[in-house]
Amino acid sequence: MSSNLEGISKNGARRVYRILARMAWLGSDKRLDGPTRAALEAYRTRLGLSPTEGMELEDSARAGESMQVGKRAAEQRLLFDAMIDVGVANREVNDQQLRYLKRFAKILDVPKDALRARLEQHAAGRYSSPSAEVRIRDPHDDESDETGSLIAAPSESAWNEEPTWDDAGSPAKPGAVVLLGANKEAARIDLGTLATDASFAGFRLVPPGLHYVALKRGDRFPSSWVQVPEGGVVVQRLHPAHDRLVNASAGDVQAARQKLEAGQLEERLASYPFQYLPDWRQLTIYLGDPEAFPPRLREEDPGGGSRFENALYGTHDGDGNAFLTEMSYAFLRGFLDGERRAFSRWSHLLQAGYHCGPDAPQSERGFFTRFVRLVVVQLGQLPSDYFAQDSFVTYGARYLTQDLRRAGTDDLLRAASALEAFLDSRA
Repeated sequence: MSSNLEGISKNGARRVYRILARMAWLGSDKRLDGPTRAALEAYRTRLGLSPTEGMELEDSARAGESMQVGKRAAEQRLLFDAMIDVGVANREVNDQQLRYLKRFAKILDVPKDALRARLEQHAAGRYSSPSAEVRIRDPHDDESDETGSLIAAPSESAWNEEPTWDDAGSPAKPGAVVLLGANKEAARIDLGTLATDASFAGFRLVPPGLHYVALKRGDRFPSSWVQVPEGGVVVQRLHPAHDRLVNASAGDVQAARQKLEAGQLEERLASYPFQYLPDWRQLTIYLGDPEAFPPRLREEDPGGGSRFENALYGTHDGDGNAFLTEMSYAFLRGFLDGERRAFSRWSHLLQAGYHCGPDAPQSERGFFTRFVRLVVVQLGQLPSDYFAQDSFVTYGARYLTQDLRRAGTDDLLRAASALEAFLDSRA
């Protein structure tokens, strides 16, 4: 494969790999291994993505989260050929993969016969043998599963991103967060901060879900957590007496909606900073249930075992997602709000995972692949001085990578490699 990626941005590379991983998962039996794994790894390297990024994008693709496809011709050409290459890797292109390919072929004006020919050409090139060895089922004439067109890509400008789309080609309608109040020097949403002036009124194109907003007023940072519904408007007001963000009145919400619909707020709203969205989604992936937010931060864990056993089996009754939910919230409260108790709890859970013991990764395989993925994204937010020698955020990490490698399964080996690669990059 050529290494020429001219015309493909970093975001484009991530989009391409995520869809390749989706193509691979559609043809897999719950594992990406063998020739399919080799094909994916070749493209991951070619696209300049780290093992950590690859693992994150593969899991997102497996979950069927919203997909995006670039508008640039270079990205589309690479993607279409790469999808076919990944599809024929295991010598069978199934119905799901074929439907996925047909969506792209339809937009690129590739006729059905030409699609079959390209599949056969790729199969022959990969195996240097008759393409008949690869089973390709005939594309169906029924287009009922393909009502959506090729997914439109967002703008390459990080602050002018277009709405995201789901895997069926339906738009996930963004919302808005309106912030009322005066004397705002800067505003933050999630991981992005920008300077503001007197006209600033909030953020537009906000993806549905959980978000953190804050304002800077001198040495104070009034903040709030908000749930933005699809296509909805959330209005917060700066409380003048208590210097904090609170829910606005019903009248303020109605007035904001009317101004939005009339286009009167358009120039006063900043676009959501989409360059931070992938990390934000990973940081909040366990915080998506509005009924369970905010999660409780514990003072200590019951039980007479190790820190890991007490936290997982004592506090969270063996529920790995509950462990990661508390860990996610503890980190964000400490990182975003500077809350020492929360950051201390996060550090405790981090070290509990690092010092889990040699047997835990094998018995809790699913948990540790998720744990490593979350930890890498969390550590990635911290400044370089956190990674000095003997730092509490890295102390014991090598014990975990050794235990993961000792377990010997493909998923845990990849997790170990991802954590090691990240730590080496910050050393």
